[in-house]
Amino acid sequence: MIVSHGDVKAAHVRARPEAAIVVAEHTPRYRGVEAHGTVTLRDEGYPALAERMVARYLAGVFPPELGRAGHVLTLEPARFRAWSFADWYPL
Repeated sequence: MIVSHGDVKAAHVRARPEAAIVVAEHTPRYRGVEAHGTVTLRDEGYPALAERMVARYLAGVFPPELGRAGHVLTLEPARFRAWSFADWYPL
């Protein structure tokens, strides 16, 4: 994950370097994954990663609020779980 300088997420990570991320479908099969762990915050690699993410997810249009300098947040999972309701929703 990337965050710009001054983003409140960076302050939260400095105060308590723990986080979780969930990626889930909101349509039938309702699959998902969740990871909990320790987060590291670094500045190295931000410009290159930001450019790659903007090209992939924002059609190459760099939003001004993102900024050209920021932090890279990396989650090292300690706990992981996944789920699916595929048995309830056959294709």
